[in-house]
Amino acid sequence: MGMLLKSERLWTRDSVQRRWKVYWVLGAKQMKSLKAQIVSVTDRENLIYEIWHGNRQVAEISKGPGHTYEIEIYPAANNGAWHFDLNEIKEMLEGGIKELAGNPQ
Repeated sequence: MGMLLKSERLWTRDSVQRRWKVYWVLGAKQMKSLKAQIVSVTDRENLIYEIWHGNRQVAEISKGPGHTYEIEIYPAANNGAWHFDLNEIKEMLEGGIKELAGNPQ
């Protein structure tokens, strides 16, 4: 997997407000309409697997020590609904679990 440069990261205003600074990106994956990356952020202990659609964050998957995998889902623009191909989102979620399991922190 290729590394993303800081200039290639797309953040929404909400994402920037939630996070102080991304230290590094460990890997990225892109599908038809979704892309994902593993990141380490200063306000979290563990790595996070972020799922993006364009320049909006759709969700993030995380797993803390002694916890199960969790997903945080963010609202679509203007409080609308997200519409994705089921197989694509399923593959992204499964990929997130595999990536986090393969990159313990």
